[in-house]
Amino acid sequence: MKLDLDLALQEPGWVRAIACIPGGTEISAQRFFALLGQADESEAMEAAMMLEARGIGLDVSQLAPAVRGRSAQRLELESELARAGQLPGGLAPTDPLRQYWSSLQSMTPLDEQGVKALMACEGSGNRLTEGLLWLVTEEAPGFTGHGVLLQDLMQEGALGLMQAVENPREDMVNHARWHIRQAMSRVVAMQYLASGEADRLLAAMRAYQQADRRLLDRLGRNPLAEELAQELGKTLSETTALGKMVQDAANSPVPQPQEQEEAEPEKVEDSAYFQLRSRVEELLSLLDETDRNLLTLRFGLSGKAPQSTEEAAKTLGITPEEAGRREMAAIAQLRQA
Repeated sequence: MKLDLDLALQEPGWVRAIACIPGGTEISAQRFFALLGQADESEAMEAAMMLEARGIGLDVSQLAPAVRGRSAQRLELESELARAGQLPGGLAPTDPLRQYWSSLQSMTPLDEQGVKALMACEGSGNRLTEGLLWLVTEEAPGFTGHGVLLQDLMQEGALGLMQAVENPREDMVNHARWHIRQAMSRVVAMQYLASGEADRLLAAMRAYQQADRRLLDRLGRNPLAEELAQELGKTLSETTALGKMVQDAANSPVPQPQEQEEAEPEKVEDSAYFQLRSRVEELLSLLDETDRNLLTLRFGLSGKAPQSTEEAAKTLGITPEEAGRREMAAIAQLRQA
């Protein structure tokens, strides 16, 4: 696992990094925030638009709920109704969101065949947009809980739909759905940046990374989630969620630029940490599958609790005696590597 949350990008910064990301892929919001570095909000919006223009998805699904401020009560209500599948019916009949939702649903929906028929006609953009507005109402509930009111999400989604209609594709429904999702993802990401949630999130991810490294040095193995939670002073669920975010950010396809300035001390330490992990993986790759799995189980190399010889043998379907012999032979082989 290779991750540098500070992402030491210099000139030309995020522009060059995004230009190197393959089109048709997707990056997490966490990686997007790290990629931006010290970019201001206008640059962040430009970066998000650049992602969309290159067909790169922005995934905000792992962002923690953000319901601070005067709108918190309303945001919580909308999130609860979305989780319960009670939108828009759970809102009061006079609620502006329910009325707006109803106005969208009143448009005659188009299926795939209807879309293809309209696309064959010139000047049918408005009718095509109206016929696909049902996609906006279908997608919007999935973006609740991230600090953006549903009506704002739906309005952004409608703009994304219009953009899709301006650049039609043969698979128009999926094409429109993608643009709607990206428009909603973009407004969520911008809200996170504006509210300071992105900075707090990256700080928490760095703290997780540092705690993981400390415990690895102290214990001589990958720490358990419970041990990380205690080290961080967080609940197990909070720690598990952070760990998933860190892993998602590490796996996002953002390449390192060719030109980098000299690394700072913190980055050097992180590089050594990940080099250690890479070395362990490299050594394990020298073993056959059974021995590799045996050592992984015995020493907790996958992040789970270390198992006894008997437990590992049972998991692998071999006898404890064979497990003991294989373990000693495998360790001897690694010492010579």
